[in-house]
Amino acid sequence: MSVELIAPSKALTGKLELNYASDDFAQASQSASNLRTHAFVIGDFGLLLPPDSVAEVSESLDTCRLPNTSAYLRGMANLRGNMVPVFDMFKLLDVATDSKAYRHQLFIKLDEEWVGMSIAQLPSRIVLTEEMKLTHIPGLPALLQPWVKHCYHNHGIWIEWDIRSFFASMSGRI
Repeated sequence: MSVELIAPSKALTGKLELNYASDDFAQASQSASNLRTHAFVIGDFGLLLPPDSVAEVSESLDTCRLPNTSAYLRGMANLRGNMVPVFDMFKLLDVATDSKAYRHQLFIKLDEEWVGMSIAQLPSRIVLTEEMKLTHIPGLPALLQPWVKHCYHNHGIWIEWDIRSFFASMSGRI
C-alpha cells in the first residue's frame, strides 16, 4: 500500500478521499443499518459505548479513595471541576487482570452526569452489522447480564449494554 502525502493547505481546500485498509471495513461503514460506535475491552469481551455519548480518556487523573466503599470503586476524580466516580471495571465485573493493566481512565457523560472507568486499553472504533448479532448471550459476568441488550461477534464478543441503567444501579451498591 502506498501513501501519498499532500500539503496541509491542499488538504484544507480540497475534497479528501479516504482509502480504507480493508474492503470489509469500507463496505461495513457505508451501510446505514450498521452500528458504529466506540468500544473498550475488559478481559475477553468488549463493551460498546452509546453512539451518542460524550467520552474522554485520561492517563494521569488522580483519584481519591473513599473510606468504607467497595473495592471496585477506585475513588473520585476531579474532571474539570466535576467530581466523578471512577470504577475499576475488572473488579466490578470480576474479570482477572494484571494490576499493572490500568493504564487509562475512560470518562463518559451519561445524560448530565459523568462516570469514570479504569481500563487497560484505549477504546477503539468499531462497526457492527446485523449479521454479526448473536442469538444468545455468551458466558458473561453475572452482574452485567441484566443490562445486556445485544451481543455481536466480530473478531471477539462485543456487548451492547444499557450503560446508564448499569451505573445507576451501582450507586445503590456502593
